[in-house]
Amino acid sequence: MFEPGGYGGDHAHERQELMLATNGNPILLHRNAENKIVRTPMGPDEEGNLSAFFVPSWAPHAVINPSDQPTTLYEIRDRVSADFTSFDSTPESMLPADFREFR
Repeated sequence: MFEPGGYGGDHAHERQELMLATNGNPILLHRNAENKIVRTPMGPDEEGNLSAFFVPSWAPHAVINPSDQPTTLYEIRDRVSADFTSFDSTPESMLPADFREFR
């Protein structure tokens, strides 16, 4: 569960993940091949259809909830892995400035 204004991630790790948001309007932040931050809406579409989002190993990513409603996010991992790199509070952070106040 992500509360309004909440975030998770802002890191990269060895494991792969499959994410599914069942309500709300969370946004997946990730870097493209040109190392630019891409914002991908994760919530159900207007008809209520859900989409799954794949995060490959070592792909920098974060999830933010910019809405005023809580959102539920399910995460399926391919393994338990403690090997990760955090970008929190670094120049590589993907979080928008307005989310940094929640740290």
